[in-house]
Amino acid sequence: MKAKEKHLALERLLSGETQIAIGTHALIQESVRFKNLALAVVDEQHRFGVVQRNLLREKGNLPDVLVMTATPIPRSLALTLYGDLDVSVINQLPPGRKPIQTHWYEEKHRQRLLRQFGQQLMPDIRST
Repeated sequence: MKAKEKHLALERLLSGETQIAIGTHALIQESVRFKNLALAVVDEQHRFGVVQRNLLREKGNLPDVLVMTATPIPRSLALTLYGDLDVSVINQLPPGRKPIQTHWYEEKHRQRLLRQFGQQLMPDIRST
């Protein structure tokens, strides 16, 4: 973000005009303040330590913190064992989920691929 955009985003978080923020560790910086932080969702929690989770908690009035990981590392298991974390296990795919397909293309096909991909994302927009 440019400085002006960032300043405006920070003001909106503080005023409550922006109610959902998605970001990186930048959200725990001292300059980022929330009007009423009620929920924080942390993905890949093993990369987000105890100190960082506490910083998030301090930004609200005891907000709920949902931490997610697909990696059952010993630290996560220990936090669960000692009562710092509750565990929910998702052991099946959501209904209707399509299988993941991986494709490889040579560089010479890049523009064609980008056009096709754009049409899949926004079918109402015609490519030029």
